[in-house]
Amino acid sequence: MEEKQNLKLRYGIREEQLTNYFRQAQRASEQTGDALIKLLELRLDNAVFRAGFAVTRAAARQMCSHRMFEVNNHPVTIPSRALRVGDVITLRENKRGKPLFANFQKSLQNASVAPWLEIDAEDFSFTVASDPEAKEAGIGMNIRVVVEYFSRKV
Repeated sequence: MEEKQNLKLRYGIREEQLTNYFRQAQRASEQTGDALIKLLELRLDNAVFRAGFAVTRAAARQMCSHRMFEVNNHPVTIPSRALRVGDVITLRENKRGKPLFANFQKSLQNASVAPWLEIDAEDFSFTVASDPEAKEAGIGMNIRVVVEYFSRKV
């Protein structure tokens, strides 16, 4: 139960969202725990955080809901939007002058970018280059316990 709560807090999601992600992960061909982490990592707000565009996931979530990003040249306002390999996420032109992005290239040098993302700092964009691996996520919790909890519940 505690691991589940930590997972919810880490990704900023509600109980029913996590339950839905678990059900999707059960249908996947890979192990349920790995599939669950993959689904959570491929959320737009998490990808924005992992790419170094935001300091926290909560900040990334707010940026996404305020229509600051485009996915494949379409503005989005849904932070939980699922990304796929090949998706290009770009900071919108009119948002690049904001004080938040004044020293973007410099701050990006200090950010630890996820290995499954390719950053283009000049264009204020990043691409989902590959599917994230569960071990790359570095969540620091026992996902097996979460899977066991939901297996009994669902």
